[in-house]
Amino acid sequence: MTQQNFDEALLLSHKVDPALSMPTMHQALRIALYDEYHARAVYTKVVQAFGFVSPFSNIVQAEENHINALLGLFAKYGIEPVIDDWGAKVAAEATFVENCEVGVAAEIDNIKMYDNLIPYAEMPDVLDIFYRLQAASYNNHLPAFRACVANGYAVTNNRPDMNNTFQN
Repeated sequence: MTQQNFDEALLLSHKVDPALSMPTMHQALRIALYDEYHARAVYTKVVQAFGFVSPFSNIVQAEENHINALLGLFAKYGIEPVIDDWGAKVAAEATFVENCEVGVAAEIDNIKMYDNLIPYAEMPDVLDIFYRLQAASYNNHLPAFRACVANGYAVTNNRPDMNNTFQN
């Protein structure tokens, strides 16, 4: 039987609930880690489906770095990490461009999520990591996925014979 996070509804909401007995900074860290696990799982599925292609291959490594930064905070503050249960829950979209579009939406959601979490970063190192992770989404991942969408449409529109679909 697969383990489940006891606070999965909270994790998926991307919002801290001050009414819960769990400290708000702990909630914020758990939400951030779960979201970074989700991003890594989605982008890994794209790499598995379409090969070691940019920007997904680069961003998978970045997500791994984000996860490790957060896990360092979990260890420092004695917080139980969330369970990474995303592997079986996600799949790649049918076309490369659709996956790029998903990447754009995911990074926009990630930026908004950190807007919600930053007020609960009670320690300077947590605040620093949250700002860095949000900045990575805004300055690196989002532009890369936007370019991926634009380039993908340019390629498929100029080469109607190009088959960029993933077959299960």
